[in-house]
Amino acid sequence: MSNLKIAGLCTAVFGAAFLVGSLVSYLIEGIPHYRESAISGLIIAGLMALQLRRSARDRSSG
Repeated sequence: MSNLKIAGLCTAVFGAAFLVGSLVSYLIEGIPHYRESAISGLIIAGLMALQLRRSARDRSSG
């Protein structure tokens, strides 16, 4: 996999994570900001872990 494809995937993952995080923050306005930040952070961390797992699997298989 070329560096350009990896950069594109990372950008897509980060973009999706921030969109989902923003949506979650919007949906739970009543919860204090520190909880919103924690939830957004967990979503981003989960998506990044998933992406890293996929890329590690791709490297090991091919």
